[in-house]
Amino acid sequence: MINILVFRTTKIGDIIGSGFQEVTTNNWICGSGYYFTGNDVQTRSSSANGEIAKVRKGSLVTVAVSLYEEADIFTLELPLFYPQRDFDLVNLQFVDGFNPKWNYNKAIESLVVLDFSKNQLPLPLPNGKIFEFKLQAKDDLKNISQLLHWSTDRNVEITGLNENILEPDLKIEITDVQPPDLYVEVRFDEEVQEAYVESPKDQQVIIQMVNDQGFVINKEIQMLSRGANHIPLNNNLTPGIYIVQVLNDKQSTWSKMVIQ
Repeated sequence: MINILVFRTTKIGDIIGSGFQEVTTNNWICGSGYYFTGNDVQTRSSSANGEIAKVRKGSLVTVAVSLYEEADIFTLELPLFYPQRDFDLVNLQFVDGFNPKWNYNKAIESLVVLDFSKNQLPLPLPNGKIFEFKLQAKDDLKNISQLLHWSTDRNVEITGLNENILEPDLKIEITDVQPPDLYVEVRFDEEVQEAYVESPKDQQVIIQMVNDQGFVINKEIQMLSRGANHIPLNNNLTPGIYIVQVLNDKQSTWSKMVIQ
């Protein structure tokens, strides 16, 4: 059987705080295991198509961690890196029945989740999502998938019966990005002619185009979905400077475009 006492005293026993408590030190002993890299992050999102190129300051990023393994799991250590200069952790939720120890280790800038069998029975882990957490962006961030990955300072370690090392399919997945407010960015070139609009909720807005003389040359009502929206623009415009405005009953935002 797995030596639970050794695992507990070398890892769990060194946790001096847990959860959202302040933790300043952590001296867990690295055991056997294996490394994952940033390539394991998936950026599928309900608010972005494919790669998430940019996340604006104040956005809430939801990240899910999933595990797929047929064998019974008796101990688990998952160190997930994200830089504290870029994100604040605002929420973390585990699936029902799974109640591990966890904290954010500032020394290695990693959210570390640990658990071990307390009754010689396997951990109650489903095949699929085991927990998710929400991060709030402290600034505008690009290439977010490079900022979330398995730690390279600590091993991912998952063991089964008789201390055998397991190698499950583990995934970090960005499942949602909620923008903090209305935002519009014009994308206008030979390939794309659109207004990229971010919305914090499903809502109806007015989108209008104003020319350099201040006249509204086009105005329409659009229903936005929460997250990212792609609104086609008129590509038969004469050369000049135009303003694309997005308005609701409480906010107005705009973006300038120049037609050569």
